[in-house]
Amino acid sequence: MEAEHSTLRRYYELVAQLQHHYGQTLLVGTILEASFENTGWHLVESTRRILEKPADQMAEIHLANLRTWRHDEYASRFFDSSEIDSMEAAMDRMARGIESGGVVVNVARQIIAQRL
Repeated sequence: MEAEHSTLRRYYELVAQLQHHYGQTLLVGTILEASFENTGWHLVESTRRILEKPADQMAEIHLANLRTWRHDEYASRFFDSSEIDSMEAAMDRMARGIESGGVVVNVARQIIAQRL
């Protein structure tokens, strides 16, 4: 995910770090095609889709996640709480339309697979 607003860019960096800690990946589309090997499924089509959303809508969604980080053991230990406070305030302003955040671009992978 790419964003014009620095707060959203930083949020995506921290999400990636948090997901990595839990054995997940933010950029799952980059590994989807290879995940069909030896599964009994055949990859029929793989298409890269570019989705754009207004930052105010994305900030509203991300606020809920950001607010849970205070209760997450890893995030509370490794993320700066004052930075999280600042990010929360900026996202809240975006979500309420007080601050412009531009556009968030999400490149998604659309997969069609068929069982062999």
